[in-house]
Amino acid sequence: MAINPHILVWAREAAGLSVDEGAHALGFKNTQERTAAERLQALELGTEEPSRSVLLNMSRAYRRSLLIFYLSEPPRKGDRGQDFRRAPGADLTEFDPTLGALIRDIRGRQGIIKDSLDQVDPKGVVYVSSVTMDIPPAELARRITARIGLSLDEFRKVANVPAAFSYLREKVEASGAFVLLLGNLGSYHTDIPSGVFRGYAIADRVAPFIVVNDHDAPVAWAFTTPTLADAFVAWHDGREWREY
Repeated sequence: MAINPHILVWAREAAGLSVDEGAHALGFKNTQERTAAERLQALELGTEEPSRSVLLNMSRAYRRSLLIFYLSEPPRKGDRGQDFRRAPGADLTEFDPTLGALIRDIRGRQGIIKDSLDQVDPKGVVYVSSVTMDIPPAELARRITARIGLSLDEFRKVANVPAAFSYLREKVEASGAFVLLLGNLGSYHTDIPSGVFRGYAIADRVAPFIVVNDHDAPVAWAFTTPTLADAFVAWHDGREWREY
């Protein structure tokens, strides 16, 4: 099956790599006939067809599914959410490829769980999209606190910061949301600093997800979790929010 070379360009650029960086990531070497970058350019111009082994390397280096390289056209850019809060002084880029890969991974997990739960409890989590955005913040905080059964007295009695987060996480998960501590793609080589994201949420009536970056300060985890839980009360299904 012929590969659309535009997809190769799209995948490399979406990974945040230049031609030279992409050639290096793919393990291409300079030869007497051409440089590593020229080899990659030949693939991206369509003058040379990539082998399956090259596509497998691209899948790994660009953090994309192998199947995506067999599409007829590059996929449309998806909605990555809306940013509402940023850490003071953070040097943020418009796009972080590792965060993009993490979001795709989270979406995959959420989809699997949603498919399973959708057959068991079609009513789902009733508080998602249960209020409007013009509700006063204090009232919204009161409602979500009552909904998850959070006791500030109990929260303040816990012995330390990890225990406080565990108490809060237990309450949020008992309400129907899933809370993950996740800040990389499975190894420290892909650690995402808190300056890139502190938390990420997917509003969904069946399987709402909250992801807290475990590379952020532990004292911030207990702030990020209820902030995201509060937020998707007013969201429609599928709405995403990254918190900075």
